[in-house]
Amino acid sequence: KRGKDEFDLPRVVSSAGAREGILYRQAEFSGHLPPCIDMATIMIPGGEIRIDRIRRMDPCRVHLGHFSLPHLKGKPAITRHQVDGKTSIQMAIPNRQLAVTLYSGWDALGIKRDIGLNPEARSSSIIHAIMKDSRRVGPVRTLVSVLLHKADNSPWTNNELQPIASIKPLHSDIPEALAGLLVRLKDGTEHHVDFKDMDGTNSIW
Repeated sequence: KRGKDEFDLPRVVSSAGAREGILYRQAEFSGHLPPCIDMATIMIPGGEIRIDRIRRMDPCRVHLGHFSLPHLKGKPAITRHQVDGKTSIQMAIPNRQLAVTLYSGWDALGIKRDIGLNPEARSSSIIHAIMKDSRRVGPVRTLVSVLLHKADNSPWTNNELQPIASIKPLHSDIPEALAGLLVRLKDGTEHHVDFKDMDGTNSIW
């Protein structure tokens, strides 16, 4: 975000390949010394775990939005609660549900109403996460979230909304933003997230 109600979309989103079942991408923005977002996606049943690494020189504000839901017969039903101490928002219309849970790094989670952006209805709502950092040359930040969707009316379980058992640096003597992360899920699976060589392996083709 550049100023009041002024947002920049990425100039380009490039692929940095898939390693050990994890998809890596990079979002680059325009401007002098623009921010760069390195993205790792771990696919899980009904959604994904997103790990975003923010590199920037100037103050910035980052928003991560889920899919939107149209206002077909009124606004979507919205539920907010804590799951294992993590903030979670669920949004639903008949036979369609979305959920976002913040695991770490993000500052806030909210709902935004849009006009004219959904093909099914004039009004729609979107769940979005927010990170704000007003420091210049601040530290690299790692943001972890869970984004889910399903096409039925069944209730969410806590393990669906928050499937992560723990996240630790891959190397204890190196900051996690540089060392990478060991992500353990509640089902016992482990994922090694490593942003090594991101700048040398990405491609827009």
